[in-house]
Amino acid sequence: MNDKFPRSPDVIERETLEGGFAKGWSPHAKPTPEYYFDCHIHYKGTSDGSVSEEIRGDVKAADALGIKKAILMLQLYGKKWNPGMKTQTVMDAFEYFSVAELERQMPGLLETGVCVPSVYINYFSPEPELVDAAADFGVKMIKLHNAPVIEDNAPHDLWLEKEWDAFFYAIEKRGLAVLFHVTQRLAAAAYTGGGRNTYWKKGWENGVTYTNEDLLQAFLELCRRYPGIDFVGAHQLHVGWELLENLFSEFKVLYVDASVA
Repeated sequence: MNDKFPRSPDVIERETLEGGFAKGWSPHAKPTPEYYFDCHIHYKGTSDGSVSEEIRGDVKAADALGIKKAILMLQLYGKKWNPGMKTQTVMDAFEYFSVAELERQMPGLLETGVCVPSVYINYFSPEPELVDAAADFGVKMIKLHNAPVIEDNAPHDLWLEKEWDAFFYAIEKRGLAVLFHVTQRLAAAAYTGGGRNTYWKKGWENGVTYTNEDLLQAFLELCRRYPGIDFVGAHQLHVGWELLENLFSEFKVLYVDASVA
């Protein structure tokens, strides 16, 4: 079949890179169930004015397309980290807000029922009080991201350190889910606009020696430690369906989104 319908070279490349870690990962061939989120969207508008106004056109477009729910991802900071501490990692390209700023920025938006609010929290901020404040605001999901960890050459298993226990306990107690960008494919993904060695290139320049498998195993340990949290692996964890089937069987709290990146 490959002679008649040739695969993209990067798809073939993933058969062998890192021992085939991302073998079978094919977001271009993802299933699209009718009533499931298959993506997550980050807010990249201005912090001036109102977030509600900035995305008003998108909300109208979603309504016209019959989209019932949309996960709106905003970036939240607390006391341990603030926007003045940016290191120009990938997530620093987005606007950060305090909880008080979000309350001012989003009048009437949550009442529509269309946008499901979610927040990204920097890996420097294991703050249980930030989780509580987000939950009080109406947030349903916390996003964590290993890309800045890779780029900064931070420990791959920092999430397992003691200071994070109270953070995850607060998530568990408040009934929030965790959307976690755990791994990052090496090969390019030309059909989705993904570059080669994204995040890893900068990490290797900064001395990174760990691998996607190391990141995955640290994440799976979180799934073991916090059975009351629904963990959503962003981008199918960059692994194929065969491995995912085994992981789903072992970890009942594990889910994935099928967004392409």
